[in-house]
Amino acid sequence: MVLNQGKCATRVRRLIVMLALLPSLVYAESDGPGSGVELLPADVVPAEAIDFYVEQRLQRLGITPAQPSSPHVLLRRITLDLAGRIPTTGEIKDYAQNRTTLPLHGLVSHLVDSHWYVRHTARELNSLLKGMGGNGPELVGYLADAVAGNRRWDTMFRELVGASRAAFRPEQFVLGRLKDRDLLTRDVSSIFFGLNISCAQCHTHPYVDTLTQAYFYGMKSFFSRSYDFEGQLLERRYSKKLEYEPVGEAVQRAEVMFLSGEVVQIDRPDGPELKQAIVTEDQQIAALRKRFQEARKKNPESQPEVPSEADVNLRREFVELALSTQNQSLFARSMVNRMWYRFMGYGLVMRIDQMHDGNPASHPELLHWLARDFIEHEFDLTRLTLAIVRSRAYARSSIWEGVDPPPTDAFAVAPVRPLTPMQMGLSIVVAGAELQAGNGPPEPLEGRLEAWETAAAALFADVFEDPYDGIQFNAAEALAMSNDGPRLEAIGRSLVDGLLSVNDGEQQVEQAVLAVLGRPAVSEEKEWLGEYLAGRADRRKALEQIVWALFTSSEFRFNH
Repeated sequence: MVLNQGKCATRVRRLIVMLALLPSLVYAESDGPGSGVELLPADVVPAEAIDFYVEQRLQRLGITPAQPSSPHVLLRRITLDLAGRIPTTGEIKDYAQNRTTLPLHGLVSHLVDSHWYVRHTARELNSLLKGMGGNGPELVGYLADAVAGNRRWDTMFRELVGASRAAFRPEQFVLGRLKDRDLLTRDVSSIFFGLNISCAQCHTHPYVDTLTQAYFYGMKSFFSRSYDFEGQLLERRYSKKLEYEPVGEAVQRAEVMFLSGEVVQIDRPDGPELKQAIVTEDQQIAALRKRFQEARKKNPESQPEVPSEADVNLRREFVELALSTQNQSLFARSMVNRMWYRFMGYGLVMRIDQMHDGNPASHPELLHWLARDFIEHEFDLTRLTLAIVRSRAYARSSIWEGVDPPPTDAFAVAPVRPLTPMQMGLSIVVAGAELQAGNGPPEPLEGRLEAWETAAAALFADVFEDPYDGIQFNAAEALAMSNDGPRLEAIGRSLVDGLLSVNDGEQQVEQAVLAVLGRPAVSEEKEWLGEYLAGRADRRKALEQIVWALFTSSEFRFNH
């Protein structure tokens, strides 16, 4: 049964309400295109634009940047960032032999075309979409499918908030948060627009005077009619306006309002008429839910009737506002900043969820140029990734030779970044797998890669923490890597078997260091580890100790 709306039929009209507070919420418009600041032309190679703006600021600061990373370090960094694991010995040797014919750009393109890139990027995006605290639903299956097809970020945004349908149920992003719509509002604003508005839930934002409660409840209103019908994300026709109470003021009724101040006005009944419409719709939903459950119990493949949705889908209105010409730069800047943070270890704006006028970017012109390029190339995440990792700024050494280290936001030296739990686990599994012995393909079948991921997660997911600013490494990690039998057995088990097939002790040391740390052993390592190896009667036990020491070293723990 469908509710006869009659005179209760809803019609939508969008009002463009440019409130006085608008400039404070649309991040740093004063530095952007059309403000008098001339940006580099749009046809400049993106990596060159990055280096132009970064080096321009370094010159202003009087800072000489660090030297480029060594080829082995850069190969390791790129492979960890694009494939989610350390390079294999075969890849290291191939790159060393073919650097003239396979330069950095070719290596990057090769990795981006691999299953490794698809799976790793999907995991990284999944971590982003889980939100603060990591409590959001798992979306790796959907994200892997999206990355494999180079689906654009704006399309993924539409699918994630349930404004359009797609395989693998991306709308779980919303469904998994419907029990806590305050959290849903916070995560949507933070993840997609770089502005955590949860501080405005109870009072005006402490750092943005114009970010009032009206904005929090305005954003929340876009999801106020969404509900879960037997695992399907639907939208009611009728609901009351949300209410909030500013400190010292009367209760206010929230408008459906985007961060820009634009309001979606919906003609709907009020008073007793609205109350009755809500009751009637509740009864219809309950009856259809009962029939749906009974039908599925008899035949799980059946397609029972579901409730009719609202004529105006507020989530679709939300997406249209977010991606409109006047607002898309907010959406673009947020993802540019998050991708920069991911690869460079520090955002162009920090914190990455506080992108507002009172928190300017370290390189405002660069942020605007990259956001403009992101928009003009249809929100292509792969293009943005390639721009960053092909830049000189990304390729700098993490070793600072000067006395006083430069400001982090100058990007004069590469950051030292802790590996994620999956990067750690997968690198340990891969380093000890037959891949290292040359028996496995460098581009594994997708199912095989997933098997390695499962093994890595089972052994190491609960050992290592996800990286965060100011991360502290606790004793539990050290103890787990030192005393747990199954983990110790997994660390380098196959690698040690391969090393035992080599009779020369010096070659065993060299191969162990190359396999684990991704670089040739230095003379001191050859000497010290060689002496240790020669002094032990049990060669297997000695090699196990050497491999364990390499895997648990700080050099292995970080992407440097």
